[in-house]
Amino acid sequence: MSDIDGNARDNHKLVSAYKELERKQERFELVIKGTHEGIWDWDIYTAQFYFSERWASMLGYEEHEIEPTFHGWVDLIHPNDLGRFLVIWADYMEGITSLFNIEYQLRTKNKGYLWIEGRGISSLDKEGQPYRMAGSHMDISQRKRAEAMLIKAKEEAEAASYAKSRFVANMSHELRTPLNAVIGYTELLLEDAEAAGDETKDLKRIRTSGKNLLQSINNILELSKIDAGKMGLEPKHFDLQLFARHIESNVHEILEHNNSIQFETDYPSQMEQLYTDEERLKQCILNLINNAIKFTEKGIISFKIEQQQCADLDFFLFKIKDTGIGMTSAQIPRIFDAFSQIDNSTTRKYDGSGLGLAISRRYCQMMGGDITVTSQLDQGSEFVIRIPHRTR
Repeated sequence: MSDIDGNARDNHKLVSAYKELERKQERFELVIKGTHEGIWDWDIYTAQFYFSERWASMLGYEEHEIEPTFHGWVDLIHPNDLGRFLVIWADYMEGITSLFNIEYQLRTKNKGYLWIEGRGISSLDKEGQPYRMAGSHMDISQRKRAEAMLIKAKEEAEAASYAKSRFVANMSHELRTPLNAVIGYTELLLEDAEAAGDETKDLKRIRTSGKNLLQSINNILELSKIDAGKMGLEPKHFDLQLFARHIESNVHEILEHNNSIQFETDYPSQMEQLYTDEERLKQCILNLINNAIKFTEKGIISFKIEQQQCADLDFFLFKIKDTGIGMTSAQIPRIFDAFSQIDNSTTRKYDGSGLGLAISRRYCQMMGGDITVTSQLDQGSEFVIRIPHRTR
């Protein structure tokens, strides 16, 4: 083989290598243009920096207007971000972190500041020391503005929620005080009218309406306190047998003059003590029983207590079943929402704020349990309160 042929082949390889390098360079430049990111490159041995045209232009500068040194870069950093930048930079250079990554602000030519996400990585020599580092800058100002708007909206929502809670608490007090007086005086007038043999129907309506309104106000206040995290639990050990009898006694009082509903109970003669908030649990059960009474014109309402083991945990189940109007599968998901009713029309047959079930479920969840429901339209519903059996 002649020297001429060898040189020709070498030249061909060199030309091919240059062309491949140009293709890669073109591909790299297209990628950079497509991402709209600025590029920086640091020669650690010479301490010189290269800032790309895009790196400078996103800040409003020409390339020659930025000093190509680390000092030239650092001089543009917002004073509030400088300390954090230097710590993150030092952590990377010392090998504490594997990637240089920071969100910070750089000063623009018009004296404003631009939010930047900066990333970088270095090449290491044989001794494991960095000799070159390169990275990119991306303008994230739009994202930061969106984040700031979300934070502001969150703060405004929290302030509005707090104001609502304060308003509800104050108004509930302002409404309950005169309403209690109205109910009290109605009771006195009712006693006098009954003693005199006068007609009491209208007075009884006033009393019933007043008590219903007072209950609605109490429910609104209670739900507001739960949402604000100001309603805590007072757990203790209590006798479930005695607890069940109290429930039964309460329901018989409610149904004293209602002969169209039969109330049945079923619970073991011997039960372990339960450790939870007795009063809140009783409130939840009575809420569900009152709900069953409201939607059962005639039929049977039953209250049952069972124990269940699931995944090595013991639970007490409190089941309230009725033979009332029932619900469709589409209606069930909405019943635990505050202020929600199956029929939201103004001509609905059944009154109420729709807060009882929402309050009950939230209390059950605070006790570590929950409420579930199964129902069939025109056949009735069954609500199940599931409370974990704890010793403490």
